[in-house]
Amino acid sequence: MEIAYNISDVKKFYQEVNSIRRGMISQTLLIRDKEGNIASKKEKILQRCLEYYKKHFELQDGTDSVS
Repeated sequence: MEIAYNISDVKKFYQEVNSIRRGMISQTLLIRDKEGNIASKKEKILQRCLEYYKKHFELQDGTDSVS
């Protein structure tokens, strides 16, 4: 970016600036709970992931694979 600025390549300079700005766009994480409601708060998302994986890693005898 500095090279483009120093050699007065305005088009290339702004292309690089815009590519950096696009890289910093924040993303919203959304997930659905068991009832189908959308959750966006970090704590609720983590709780739902915990429930989901706990269910899927549970063995047939009721124990989990970690214990």
